[in-house]
Amino acid sequence: MAAEGEARLRALQRLLDVAPETLTADEAHEEGVFLEALAMGLANGEGKAEMHEQTSEYHRLSTRVFASLIGKRIMSTSYRATPGSREAAPPGSVLRVLQCVRLLLRHENFVTQLHAIAGATQVLGDTFRVYADLHLQNSNSHFAFIDEITRELASVFKKITGEHDHRWRRDSRNTTENETDFAGAHLMAMRLLSTKDPSLLASALVILRASLTSGGDPKQRDPTREDSTQQIANSDCAYHLLKMLREYSAPFDAMAGDVLRQLLVTSEGLDGIRLAGGVRTTLAMLSSSLDGGSVDAQTDDSSDDDAHGKTSLALSLLSGILKHRACVVEARGRDACGVLTKLLRVSVLGNRPTRLCQTVSALAELAADDDGGEALASANTVFWLGKALVMIHGTYGSITNGTSAGAGAGAGAGAEADAARTENKTKKQTVATAQRVFRALRFIFACERARVRSLFKLLFPQLLFEMFIDVGHYQHEIGSYVGIAEVWVSLPPNAVADTTRAFELIDKEASTSENETKVTQTVTPTRVVRGYLLTQCLGEGAFGKVHKACRVGKQSPGRRVASRAIKEIRLDPENAKGTDELSVRADCVSCFPACVATEVAILQKLKHPNIVAFFEAFVEKNAVYIVMELATVSISHPPHSAD
Repeated sequence: MAAEGEARLRALQRLLDVAPETLTADEAHEEGVFLEALAMGLANGEGKAEMHEQTSEYHRLSTRVFASLIGKRIMSTSYRATPGSREAAPPGSVLRVLQCVRLLLRHENFVTQLHAIAGATQVLGDTFRVYADLHLQNSNSHFAFIDEITRELASVFKKITGEHDHRWRRDSRNTTENETDFAGAHLMAMRLLSTKDPSLLASALVILRASLTSGGDPKQRDPTREDSTQQIANSDCAYHLLKMLREYSAPFDAMAGDVLRQLLVTSEGLDGIRLAGGVRTTLAMLSSSLDGGSVDAQTDDSSDDDAHGKTSLALSLLSGILKHRACVVEARGRDACGVLTKLLRVSVLGNRPTRLCQTVSALAELAADDDGGEALASANTVFWLGKALVMIHGTYGSITNGTSAGAGAGAGAGAEADAARTENKTKKQTVATAQRVFRALRFIFACERARVRSLFKLLFPQLLFEMFIDVGHYQHEIGSYVGIAEVWVSLPPNAVADTTRAFELIDKEASTSENETKVTQTVTPTRVVRGYLLTQCLGEGAFGKVHKACRVGKQSPGRRVASRAIKEIRLDPENAKGTDELSVRADCVSCFPACVATEVAILQKLKHPNIVAFFEAFVEKNAVYIVMELATVSISHPPHSAD
């Protein structure tokens, strides 16, 4: 086998020494045959061992052939010419050469050799750009093998960038300028995110992931990676990645999630994900998982792997997105407190510690100010966090008792050592989970509002409560909670039972409060404003309310007609001055106070079947009222922008 391979390499090298422009038809055909044979042999593992033996003849010959494939073919004038031009090499020849290059690059020594050839990655990058453009223009019907050649070039750069990332992680000090020269491969990868070709899409995601991944010594800067990260963060990549997360199945959703998580590390990336709808997308995915029942399985991530994977991805990304305070405000407006509390409940009832950790991490971000703490307290999140602590304590206790019993029954020192390792591992896992739960509870407790603080009275034993207080307000560092978590898992059952009763009292009080709120809402008096009967408050924010309303018929007093949604915006005294007596027409935008004039002007121009209609606006008694169509159909998924 080795001798046959060496003979083939010698014959191929003889042909590669001839310039492609001067090859005869017979020689070109013979070269194609040898290239196909080499590709087939490499795919079947030919020379795998010999290539790593520098003293072997196969290693010497394959190294020389690889240098010729790059220097005498890919970098030649005919191979760099515009596809389809008279000077261009036959596309079949280009494809066969790239196939052999890709297969040889499976071996690290050829990646090193490629970087050592001056200008090689730049020429490959230029070629990649040309063929990627042709692929995106759907030019395969005009030029042969466009898609196939683009796939080979993408795979080559996937290997180059992936190998660079591996080397950076291993020893960033040895990274040279050539090793970080990707010839702008990430720029082509960004464009290829819109492709429908699965192979190209996978390669594009790998290239982006490698271009963003940081590793090695953080003190060692990688300028190439910093530049590519900046370019990716400032592009529309986040939109395409969120679409993949929403619509694609494994492995593409997971790969897109990896790139999004890496983008979240930078402020530009986080802002881009926010603007692309990161909050809306992740919360819609979580709500969908609740509606579809995919989170209700009683085993931790064992059934419906794809659905569970999407839920985990969404939770992980949401925790990162909520580092942006504007995203926190948006998330609360989209009922993130309610959605995450429901997920928390499912995680507790299903005894699913992995999902529990992810959920409470997101809850902690929501609770990082007074408004968040109060919103979560109102959603009865405190009760379910308490139930989570009880679950954690029970899990640790049962494993510890089971381990001790097993060791006592004993099969000797080996069994005791295994039992001790299992106990230590379980304790670390349960302590880590408890740390996150205590952090979320402590953030809610930090809310400077009496109603929230009152929830925590008599929750914990005295020592534990003192530790809870001593942690301090809004301590994000998870290590700050290790002490209280270790004390919790070691508490005797009677102490935990007292805490359980305290949390159940919170649940009872929350249920009573909820019922009182419902009663209050049902007896809310109606009022009439400018001919509209306000029948129900649909929502309320810091600056106003949204009402459900009916227009009272002018011809038949008291007869209600089509329902409307009316947005009531309260004006401060300065903005409201002089408007009490003002009758404002919908087409007179300049008459409105400056704080809402822009909004009214925009709403007047929006006319589309998928956008609620604007009817009129007016000012009355220190408030602006904007009358709009009432949307009565629930939309489970956000509308997608056109590609």
